[in-house]
Amino acid sequence: MRKIVLLGIASILLCSTAERALAESIQKDASQSQVASADPLRVKADAIVMVLNGKLPAKDVFSPEFLAQVSPSQLSALQTQLVAAYGPLQAVESITKTGDFSANIAFRYEKAIGSGVMTIAPDASHLVTGLRLTSFEAVDDTPAKISADIKALPGTVSAYYGPLDGERPLISINVDRPMAVGSAFKLYVLSALSNSIKADQHRWNDVVPLTAKSYPSGLLQAWPKDSPLTVQSLASLMIQISDNTAADQLIALLGRNVVEQEYAASGGASEPTLPFLTTREMFTIKSDPTLLEAYAKAGEAARRKLLQSLPKERMPQEQVISAFSGKPVAIDRIEWFVSADQMRKLLQRLTGPDSAKAREIMAINIGVGDDMRKHWNYIGYKGGSEPGVLDMTWLLQSKSGDWRILTLAWNDQNNAVATDTLLALGKRILSLND
Repeated sequence: MRKIVLLGIASILLCSTAERALAESIQKDASQSQVASADPLRVKADAIVMVLNGKLPAKDVFSPEFLAQVSPSQLSALQTQLVAAYGPLQAVESITKTGDFSANIAFRYEKAIGSGVMTIAPDASHLVTGLRLTSFEAVDDTPAKISADIKALPGTVSAYYGPLDGERPLISINVDRPMAVGSAFKLYVLSALSNSIKADQHRWNDVVPLTAKSYPSGLLQAWPKDSPLTVQSLASLMIQISDNTAADQLIALLGRNVVEQEYAASGGASEPTLPFLTTREMFTIKSDPTLLEAYAKAGEAARRKLLQSLPKERMPQEQVISAFSGKPVAIDRIEWFVSADQMRKLLQRLTGPDSAKAREIMAINIGVGDDMRKHWNYIGYKGGSEPGVLDMTWLLQSKSGDWRILTLAWNDQNNAVATDTLLALGKRILSLND
């Protein structure tokens, strides 16, 4: 068919007027034949690229039902994030039909191949009814390129990717700088709990009545007082969905001093993290401007005394939500502060045979798509965030059996930080593994 078209073009250049007309007719017929035989899935895949690159309106390609769930502005925002992480979208890389109106799809960005699924309507419009990208595989990526992109983020960043023993890291950025890590502090609670179980002070199947109540994220803040929960259930909820009440309940069970000992064992500094706050204490202090300033200015001893005087009744949840819905709140003064090197030392304590249950819990929610598991023998995860704070930490075991860590932290005292941007960088690093 392509030869016919080329022959037609040559005829236009070389033949008489009559012959030219005949050649144009042949070319037109060939083009119409191509359109008629074109796979609608391929046509729509190419059109998706044009929409994402701003060359076609979304309503011409996506169904009204799809756009009711994902608006054109949301599509544009998503593409902006993807371009920031992976470079410009170039083309459809591949399309593999899984049915008459469905396919596995891959898009080529400058730095990665984004793979997922798409569906189109069975009627003549063939509008796109579904599109979901589930994984990104790096293309010609290197630690140096990724490091440059991490350093270009606004605010303050730290990153470590390499062996858990600290030797020969592939990525190392501000590894000694303490960073606010949000709920990633719960890894200290998990490690302290694991050690207490090794010492026969607790058991995973011990039943604990629910007495601590915090604020979302999580579920347990809404559960009835004294609801029975096993220690393993509390730990699983704390890590899998970052349940704040579960974390506070475990701190109450273990004792604040035990978690602080775990913090010190990995090289944690005394200021300004100590005393090691529960999530409820953190929310209460930061949601009250007077308390916030008093606590921020106090030394460790005065802080411990202040904690004893906090109200016994929970602050209204609406007040907490309001305080944490805007600009970052004192993230340089009141938070859980951990350097990348301290996080590395902490995770070293979770790689022994006696910590197998803790690793199982870390592997419930790995923070990325399950397709990433194929790269590793083991992958466990905990993240943390509040406005202006983002931490993502993975414990990894390679196919050859060596332990590694990837930990990324991003702080900005003035603005919120973008989860999708840091996650995309994390995925690029995780994809570097053979």
